[in-house]
Amino acid sequence: MASAARVGALVDAELSPTKCVAWSPGAPVPPPDLTAQWQSGGVQQFSIPVGHRDFVAARVAAMAAEHAAGVAAIVALPEEELQTKLLLCRLCAGPRVTYALRSLHPDAGATLAAAVDADVQRTVPTLLCDATDGAGVCAVLLARAALPVRMKALGVGDRSRVAAAAVVASSADAAVHQGLSG
Repeated sequence: MASAARVGALVDAELSPTKCVAWSPGAPVPPPDLTAQWQSGGVQQFSIPVGHRDFVAARVAAMAAEHAAGVAAIVALPEEELQTKLLLCRLCAGPRVTYALRSLHPDAGATLAAAVDADVQRTVPTLLCDATDGAGVCAVLLARAALPVRMKALGVGDRSRVAAAAVVASSADAAVHQGLSG
């Protein structure tokens, strides 16, 4: 902490120890000057969990639950606000998950994508189908809603299909930027 404070002072940055956390995969106990900030399982950086498998799994489960709660709040809007509901699902709920998929370990991303897809499969039919629609009609609507907007669809599903590609794209982007600065 003392070293970080010294380096920060060189660029007029003031360290706030109450906002700092520390974790290391190779250190079972914290260094003496980081005892108050030490996290044993891992840390969250920019909403993405980094750490031991159990820590990441627990945070991914919490992310899935937060997503489900957000979707439930969207669905709870008044019935006459269907367009608003669909736009909120597409423009708010979806991008947050896509960001996480680019940043999570592929296994954790696949778990989150599956949970989000399950939410979509439960939610979209309640928004787009009624009691007169058969299972076949609802299945077609769900499949159509999952297609990208560029295909004249809603782009609200099938995160499982893009989870691996999101990791590869993020890694490739990082490699390109590393090459430009290195």
